[in-house]
Amino acid sequence: FERAGLAPGDELVFAPGGGRARVATLEGLPAVEPGDCVGFTLDEPIFVTRGQVATRAGERPCRVARSLRAYVFWLAREPLAPGRRYGFRLGTARTSVHLAEIRRVMDAASPDAPLSQSRVERHQVAECVLELGDAVAFDLPDENAAMSRFVLVADHDIAGGGIVQEALPHARSRGRD
Repeated sequence: FERAGLAPGDELVFAPGGGRARVATLEGLPAVEPGDCVGFTLDEPIFVTRGQVATRAGERPCRVARSLRAYVFWLAREPLAPGRRYGFRLGTARTSVHLAEIRRVMDAASPDAPLSQSRVERHQVAECVLELGDAVAFDLPDENAAMSRFVLVADHDIAGGGIVQEALPHARSRGRD
């Protein structure tokens, strides 16, 4: 198990919840490699919800935010439009999201063509500001690409995907909402 980077006694911090506990035992097959799934028990009962990410205390923690600047690639027939609620999935985290702002829209086939900034049509890429219903833990693409990628869901279908570029102050803390 120690080859997988986790050992009994390691202190873990869970984001976005902030809970802390030590690994009591590791559960799984003895031939675990980095990237494999393992189970573990903690030395004290803390409440960890779906979507929280564990990091070792003292190591670079994930970023946590409710507002994100991201690049979105839109796939759905109905345009991505400000104000509408969508589902947001990043790793195992699930929450609602609405498009707060479209900063720039690009056509994937002709990136230099000027496009409307009021909505994002099918197969367009946009730099957007997303406001999430709940805080999520994530990384930036150069830190951990897998933890920077997300999907947007509309009417139970994947409608788009994206890559988080930065955390932003949440709208409520900016005096909006």
